[in-house]
Amino acid sequence: MNQMTHLNKNMLCVIDVETTGLESKTHEIIEICILPLNSFIKPEMNECPPFHMFIKPEHPELASPQALKVNKVKLSDLMLRGVDKYKAADAFDEWFANLDCKKIVPLAQNWPFDRSFIIEWIGALTFNHIFDYHPRDTAVVANYLNDRADQRSEKCPFPRISLGYLCSQLDVQNPDAHTALGDCIATAEVYRKMLQSGSLL
Repeated sequence: MNQMTHLNKNMLCVIDVETTGLESKTHEIIEICILPLNSFIKPEMNECPPFHMFIKPEHPELASPQALKVNKVKLSDLMLRGVDKYKAADAFDEWFANLDCKKIVPLAQNWPFDRSFIIEWIGALTFNHIFDYHPRDTAVVANYLNDRADQRSEKCPFPRISLGYLCSQLDVQNPDAHTALGDCIATAEVYRKMLQSGSLL
């Protein structure tokens, strides 16, 4: 899969996690998707399938009802079909080993949130071995554009920076919102449209 040359054999992948709550030290990943993108910021899932897995929480009793309501996950179903987090980590190692790249360059919506949960899942050593230190983040880009507009006394382009709002402003459809795969596809399209926007010039 063709990559942007300046990534130096690293691969841009859009990443999203669904969790049992907001605190990475207490809550857990229950769904993760890591979706490789080509040089046009688009997935080629037939050529390079995503890593997409549902993970069984070790502590379902700590799950936030509000979080489960947002991501529409039933704990009873997850406990039956979810993969043990250690087996999921092994599967991720195998998937990464088959990627034709040195490291993954993360693209996310609010990367610090996803990053903290992934580190808790696979550990800092493995995380630093696999993920590049220079992430892309659509929330950061939106804030940059807001700051730029403010300095030019222009209208703020993104009064809110949630993924849903960015999709609405950039005409991006996300029929599977609050699922890891659905949000990955939407985030990639939001970022692609941001890069092509004349407001960046």
